[in-house]
Amino acid sequence: MAAIFIIALLHLCFSAGERPPLPDIICGDIGQFTRASAWLTRENIISVYSNGIYEFLEDRKADKLVDGDSKTMAQPGGQGNELDYIIELADVYRIKKAVIDWGDFGLSSSTGHIGWWSLQARLPGEEWRTVAQGKTPEKSLLILDTNFTAKDLRLEAGHEEVWIGVFELKLLGRPRH
Repeated sequence: MAAIFIIALLHLCFSAGERPPLPDIICGDIGQFTRASAWLTRENIISVYSNGIYEFLEDRKADKLVDGDSKTMAQPGGQGNELDYIIELADVYRIKKAVIDWGDFGLSSSTGHIGWWSLQARLPGEEWRTVAQGKTPEKSLLILDTNFTAKDLRLEAGHEEVWIGVFELKLLGRPRH
C-alpha cells in the first residue's frame, strides 16, 4: 500500500499533465525521509547543455530539463528526432533513483515518440558508462531504481523519424563523502 502511495505521489510531483503542481513541501522535500538522500535541485547542478545538437527555441533549451517545472520541455532543434543532454553536477553524487518525465513522448514509438533512450554517468577523467537504457518507455513517467556514482550525467534519446522532447529529470541521491 505504501509503495502505491509513493508511486502516485511521484506521478503527481513530476506529471506533465494539466494538474496544478503540488507544493514543494510535498514534492521537493521527499528526500528528508530517505536516509540522507535528497532530490537534487538546480543548486546541485553546475550546468546543463545540449551535446552538439542545435537548440533553436529559447523556451525549450537544455536547462528546462532540470528546472523543477514538469510543464516546461527540453527539445532539440533541427530535425529534432535525437536529444543528447549533459548534466554537470556540483559534486560527486551517489544516485539512488532517477525519474524521467517523458510526457506523451514516452507513450508509443508507433505514434512517433521515444524509440530508444539511455542514461549514462561518469566520474572525472573516466569514460561514459550506461546506467540505464531501453526502448519506448510505454509510459510518460519512467522511475528508475539506480545505484551509481557520478559527477556528470548524459541523457540521450531518439526516434527514427519524428521530433521528440523530455520534460524533466529528477535525481535522488547524496554527495559521496
